[in-house]
Amino acid sequence: QWGKSDFRNTKLGKWNDDFREKIRGFINGSGDRNAVMTVLAGSCFWWSAKPSESVNYIECHDGATVSDLLKGNKDRFRLGAVALLTAQGVTMIHEGQEFMRSKKGNDNSYDQDNGINWLDWDVKKANADIYRFYKGLIGLRLKYDNFRHASALNNQHIEWLQPANSRALGYHLKGKTDILVLLNSDSSEWITFNLPDKNDWTVICDGEKVDDKGLYTANGTYRVPPLRGVILKNKN
Repeated sequence: QWGKSDFRNTKLGKWNDDFREKIRGFINGSGDRNAVMTVLAGSCFWWSAKPSESVNYIECHDGATVSDLLKGNKDRFRLGAVALLTAQGVTMIHEGQEFMRSKKGNDNSYDQDNGINWLDWDVKKANADIYRFYKGLIGLRLKYDNFRHASALNNQHIEWLQPANSRALGYHLKGKTDILVLLNSDSSEWITFNLPDKNDWTVICDGEKVDDKGLYTANGTYRVPPLRGVILKNKN
């Protein structure tokens, strides 16, 4: 069998189960923050030579859906979406993940030709807010190349923000437009982040809604509520 690192410096991307496990742990309020930072940056310090070799996912055809793992918790689900769609690498989304599809707890559904595996479009209607959230995040990812670096990141590209609470993490992605992603996986504590400079920042995702035109502005510090992923951009 081939190992993931055997394909370094090739044109091939590999499914990144390290990303899946580290991000699932993080959005559940646990896990190693240093490991989370590594996978968010494209796993380049582990086995990939460049982000495009990492196919990032938190759900696939094999195993439980994220909705089932999180017992339908929309806050944690949206937090996972922000982490997935702002990470370096190639994003993979499982069919129905964008509207919180459930397999009713079945994590080995390869042989089910029934409602377990079929797509129920009524679920999309019921979770229209989640669908809009995914659509908005995908739009941001396509617009800003901060999320799509071709080579391994260094301190010219990214600056990490690490509050005392290890369940929280921020990353400042530098570019023509600076992007700031603030993640709080703590279920009870609000986390205060110091914004990188004295300029006004425009909040384009507050953890529940996405609007690239801006929801409101922030300056100096930003307090992220429990179980939220927030995205800001500078006003340059």
